[in-house]
Amino acid sequence: MIIVSITGPTMEDAISQMKVSRRTADLFELRLDLIRNPDIIGLLGASGRPVITTCRTVAHGGKFRGAAHDRLTMLRLASALGSAYIDLEYPQDSDHAAEMADQKNEAGIILSHHTNKRPAKSLLASMSALHPSVVKLAYHCSDSFEIRYAIDFLQSAAKAKQPAVAIATGEAGEASRVLYRKFGGWGTFAAPEAGSPAADGQIPASVLRKTFRADTLGAGTRVFGVIGTPLVQSRGTELHNPLFRRASVNAVYCRFPVKNLSRFMADLAPFLDGFSVTIPHKGAIVSYLDNVDPDAAKIGAVNTVVRQSGGLRGTNTDGIGALDALEESGPVRGMRMLVMGAGGAARAIIWEARARGARVCVANRTAARARKLAKEFGVEVILATQIGRTEFDILVNATSLGMVPRSDVSPFQKRYLTGKRVFDVVFNPPVTRLMTEAKQAAATVIPGTEMYVRQAAEQSLLYAGRKPSLRSVRKMLGYDA
Repeated sequence: MIIVSITGPTMEDAISQMKVSRRTADLFELRLDLIRNPDIIGLLGASGRPVITTCRTVAHGGKFRGAAHDRLTMLRLASALGSAYIDLEYPQDSDHAAEMADQKNEAGIILSHHTNKRPAKSLLASMSALHPSVVKLAYHCSDSFEIRYAIDFLQSAAKAKQPAVAIATGEAGEASRVLYRKFGGWGTFAAPEAGSPAADGQIPASVLRKTFRADTLGAGTRVFGVIGTPLVQSRGTELHNPLFRRASVNAVYCRFPVKNLSRFMADLAPFLDGFSVTIPHKGAIVSYLDNVDPDAAKIGAVNTVVRQSGGLRGTNTDGIGALDALEESGPVRGMRMLVMGAGGAARAIIWEARARGARVCVANRTAARARKLAKEFGVEVILATQIGRTEFDILVNATSLGMVPRSDVSPFQKRYLTGKRVFDVVFNPPVTRLMTEAKQAAATVIPGTEMYVRQAAEQSLLYAGRKPSLRSVRKMLGYDA
């Protein structure tokens, strides 16, 4: 079930949120601690859906600052007035939970535990011993590998036939809100359509249904995603989820913000069927894979991983996607090309550009990294101070400069751009500062969106078994305007 949290802050706001969210909610959670002067009768009467009544204290992530007796009185009133469930906190409300669970004529009990620490293995048994209708675990997640704790909790609850919810809060825990049915969860909590989320990382119910189809997933659903940090620039969920639907593939694509790659590969990767790799892990991921395509191995960077015969295989669609996009404006053979950057994207572009006959030079903010890459690939290195004194036909930005949220910066000074072909791998925003200044300088501009479209189409072939047309990918992402 998708449970929409009603957050107010006024009664008028709360009732409006229920009205707008009714088409996407299976249940409503009335957050009495977030609604000023809540009228419980009015809220229950306006709901039109079964209701969970919650009044969370400040100590447990809410805003209620009153006496414990007053909070419990409100919850008991909601129970008497027809709330389907009331939410009690563990271990704070343990005595009341046991007492109220025995009163069969009252609302069901959701027993919640909120923590900023890794949950104890004994937590499920301790909570279940109080005989609640549902147990709920919510904990702060700073890295996506920690979603594993939610998976373990849900799988243990399923074995014990205990209905359960487990949510990793924060941006890094987003996938736990999407994958609840995959791992046997009783429900997930969503943000209202016309209001603030009740917790960090809550997703609007409409997005859970339309983008992720979270309410239709199950144990057999294959899980894909993107790993890296930051992921604010990623468009993968907007593309691959619709492509899975078109191909009639039971799969979902999520975001996994990852800083600790080794923990992710040990704890969460075993549950995934494949994933895209972005900064800063394109190089480091290679050592964790069972096998790597020959070209990707020579590049030393992988942007796509798929599970094959039980193992993880890495490949790289960046270089081909970039050079195919670049050669739409003319061949690169014999052209003098400067690639700014020394990360995974730069490595793939340099490798493919050399294979197509370009005369490649590399520059980087850290000169030592540029020299190391130049020596490895047998290309020329250019110091940043030399760029303006050297002639190039093609300039390539293979760094994250200009990407959301730092979209106000550019790796090249405007005076260097006149008469060049300028290619920016950044695709979010679709028009970067570098592209704008290049157009002003009468340069030929190749947008990063074209590289993204091409490499994403290749990824879809690996994930869904079907390669979409470039035109359809552009349309899905809004790049065809």
